Amino acid sequence: MANPAVGTIEHVFPVVHDVPAITTDQMIEVDRVMIEELGIDLPRMMENAGRSLATLVIGLFEPRTVQVLAGSGGNGGGVLVAARHLSNRGVDVSVTTSTEVTRMSQVAGQQARILDRMGVEMVDQPRAADVIIDGLIGYSLAGAPRGRALELIQWCEARTVISLDVPSGVDSETGESPGRAVSAAVTMTLALPKTGIFGHPNTGRLFLADISVPPLVYSAFGIDLESPFRSGAIVELG
Repeated sequence: MANPAVGTIEHVFPVVHDVPAITTDQMIEVDRVMIEELGIDLPRMMENAGRSLATLVIGLFEPRTVQVLAGSGGNGGGVLVAARHLSNRGVDVSVTTSTEVTRMSQVAGQQARILDRMGVEMVDQPRAADVIIDGLIGYSLAGAPRGRALELIQWCEARTVISLDVPSGVDSETGESPGRAVSAAVTMTLALPKTGIFGHPNTGRLFLADISVPPLVYSAFGIDLESPFRSGAIVELG
């Protein structure tokens, strides 16, 4: 049976409207409050993000094969968590990283080593697959992508891609692309959507996932938020 195209599975995830967007600086502050003041550390948030991403990939695509592209930071760590959950659910997953595992951040490197011990294939050259997961560059984009990250972004062209948080190469706050950028069929953003990705041509369908940020965290920015996750941990933004 052929894999369904994006949008052919209806009513899997609830649709919500009028969700506020936040800037990159605000998201950095959200992460700081979560870690330093609430004690909800990065691995916990990463686990929530990766599990939700795997659920969304299966819900929208029902893939047999998935190729994961992981950067060196938190965004890369999130897609590596997704790779683990996809593998556990019987999907044939391969992983390509934009840098050596020894040069990744501590939390991302830990996730890569877990996959290696599980026997998930870590491949130097990405493989054609039913779905490509993009976790190369998150909201920390600084200038045009270059080097290995640029090569992998270029490889994504004309493929079915789901991006985590923001399509790699797109500035999450301004929506500008200082260089090459991933054109995603779907983007799953985290906590709250970023200001630069609403309606952006590279975003595709936009979903939002709960990483357990309490609404009170946003009150510091003057955002009086009614949780968008009352209907589920993953919602589509309409």
